[in-house]
Amino acid sequence: MSQPKISSSQLSLDSFRASMSAGVSVPTGVETVLPFDRITGTWFGVDMFDTTGLYNSGTYTFTPSISGVYVFSVRAKWVSSPSLGSKYTWQLILKKGSTYLASNSIYYQPSFLEDFSMMINTTVSLSAGSVITAYAYQDSGSSVTIGTAQPTFNEFSGYKLG
Repeated sequence: MSQPKISSSQLSLDSFRASMSAGVSVPTGVETVLPFDRITGTWFGVDMFDTTGLYNSGTYTFTPSISGVYVFSVRAKWVSSPSLGSKYTWQLILKKGSTYLASNSIYYQPSFLEDFSMMINTTVSLSAGSVITAYAYQDSGSSVTIGTAQPTFNEFSGYKLG
């Protein structure tokens, strides 16, 4: 069986994988941009990359240069969630500008301090120039931290389908 051939144009399609260099405090009741600022190097055995330079590690946004269908993944680890005795909302959100593309929500009553992870995977049709950003939200009544420097727990990635 022969291997499929990959053209040079397919190798240059928009794609990236970014991780956090440090955790971020997410205030209660505020959608907070997740600072996926690391796009080069290998961290804990995971390669970070930005094939076409379209991920902005200063604003934490991806802006595709080609219209088409894209696949995105956002993964984040909430660290030591508070045990405050009520039900709270924990969300990861992916937006195009101010438009919601995808979210993952958990509504639960924490009964003890424990880390937990959340993930979004979505496929969307985008126009060139769309600005894509990952956010977190929680309403526990106090700030909660997302992240460690390990990309296996915190990652924002995307690529254009051929």
